[in-house]
Amino acid sequence: MNANYTGKDWSSYPPHNSIGGLNIVSQRRAIASRILHVLLTRKGEDPIHPSLGIMPELFEPLSQYDPRYFVYEADQEIRNWNSRAKIGIGALSVDIVVYEGRYMNGIAIEIQFSPANELLVSSLSFGYWEYLGATHSRSFEEFLNGVQLDGDRFKLLTDNWN
Repeated sequence: MNANYTGKDWSSYPPHNSIGGLNIVSQRRAIASRILHVLLTRKGEDPIHPSLGIMPELFEPLSQYDPRYFVYEADQEIRNWNSRAKIGIGALSVDIVVYEGRYMNGIAIEIQFSPANELLVSSLSFGYWEYLGATHSRSFEEFLNGVQLDGDRFKLLTDNWN
């Protein structure tokens, strides 16, 4: 496969689009969906790539892992996936963003990437709360509702291919 070809993918986040069909996404949405697939897959769960995935570390409490450990592991796993499965990433940066304010005392994980065939940088981010890991209430639905791609809720982004 050409590493510069982004292509289209069926996104599981959510699996259906606004008209009830398969949620087929392209370009930056396809790459963001592939990154989420890496983060939300346990090793051995993907039969085609059984050694890829980082799901358990994503939802571990901060008392278990330093968030910098998760950022490092996520960066390495996404790069590994991109190298082996050609998911279309040209440039990648995984970092921690600190939110400070009256009612916010947490951090977010921010994954910036550029498709291999574009110069545009996109940002995929989600909350990572103290002591609880990626979700505040351990609800997967709450986690997905908090995932953003370039400031928009990723869950609502569909291409609506017919």
